Amino acid sequence: MILFACLLLSGCGTQEAGAEELALQMRTAYLSATAITADLTITADYGDTVYDYALYLEAGQLGGSLTVVEPEELSGIQVQWTEEGSTLIYDGASLDMGELSPDGLSPTDGIPLILEALCSGEMTAGYQEQLDGEEVLVVELENPNQTEDGASTLRVWADEEDFSLLRAEVAWEGTTVLAVEVENFAMA
Repeated sequence: MILFACLLLSGCGTQEAGAEELALQMRTAYLSATAITADLTITADYGDTVYDYALYLEAGQLGGSLTVVEPEELSGIQVQWTEEGSTLIYDGASLDMGELSPDGLSPTDGIPLILEALCSGEMTAGYQEQLDGEEVLVVELENPNQTEDGASTLRVWADEEDFSLLRAEVAWEGTTVLAVEVENFAMA
């Protein structure tokens, strides 16, 4: 267990000991979660175009779903994912899910990627900072599915007490391509 903790925290040696311990506790909480729900506001930046979506998240240990809440004309479209892949479910409408990065990352891939990184991504930093006047935990992670031509990283902000996800970002070669604001987060 000590070796596992040391491996997870490689790269966090200069960070505050309290934040490192919180980051490990957060990973344990996400690894043992059987259900996660949340309301998400997603901003997908394609470079020349930016799209905003409101989604509802339901996730478990083996998969989950994202349901479009806004834009209203696409409300009800659902993306379901499992370890085998994802499926878009719709009734006569489509959601632009083009690639945000050369490694194939799309807006709907971002949420499963963030959840996977919280459980298995290499933590490169853990620290505390102020968010909306409150002290929160920030964990920086590498993409656990890194490709040879990929350089995506993730940063998550979480409540220090119950590890509720508050905000997350996915960056490609230093540029944020996906920003997520989280409300009504619940984890069981």
